Amino acid sequence: MTKFLVDSWALTQRSLVKYRRNPQAVVFTIVQPIMFVLLFRYVFGGAIQTPPGVDYVNLLIPGIVVQNAVFSAAAASVAISDDLANGFTDRLRSLPTARLAPLTGRVFADTLRAGLLVVVIFLVGIIVGFRPEWSWALLIAWILLMLVAFGFAWIAVAIGVSVKSPEVAQSAGFIWIFPLTFASSIFVPVDTMPDWLAAIATVNPVTQFANATRALALNAEISSALGWSLVWIAALTAIGATLTIRGWNRMSQP
Repeated sequence: MTKFLVDSWALTQRSLVKYRRNPQAVVFTIVQPIMFVLLFRYVFGGAIQTPPGVDYVNLLIPGIVVQNAVFSAAAASVAISDDLANGFTDRLRSLPTARLAPLTGRVFADTLRAGLLVVVIFLVGIIVGFRPEWSWALLIAWILLMLVAFGFAWIAVAIGVSVKSPEVAQSAGFIWIFPLTFASSIFVPVDTMPDWLAAIATVNPVTQFANATRALALNAEISSALGWSLVWIAALTAIGATLTIRGWNRMSQP
């Protein structure tokens, strides 16, 4: 177990160093969610109906940080596929490295990156008018978002080990994320949607994540969304890790 943790952390650091040595990737990773914030805050925000007494920016920013956590984790599919394509994982197999360390290292790195980007978008939100309630609940919200990123990162890695190339991984890793995030309460209240779409959005895990984050950030009454969020995180992690390990084992067979 000690060797597994040491090797996982070493590969986590390796992934994080790659970001440090590629500042352009970091810049564009930050620019995309900032564009979403500005677009919905100043272009679409005035046309979106919100509950009485609720400023749209306070509805938007907790949703945007959830979207950012999900999108950041989804990038793991491309990264792990790239490692497979360029032979890095084959070299690791020839060394006395813990067998699953390349997977956990990738997941940990993308979870930490998502956690940092959440903080950046949160600060941008404050600049554009977001006013959270400053309490320990904000820390709980940040931990929740880290767990969300962790669960989605396992799904992304499962996709990455199942496809043939980084190009396919990029498409497969993001194509299912867009309907999942936009058909949710991230940008608009669910009760403003058509009935059929509202029914889908209500059971959407991203809606639960967004509602729980809003309740924690705005010091609102904690509803069942927090409990459902933890259930969904556990389910995503279990499913993603199981599929990842199965795919990894198939690749290891002669």
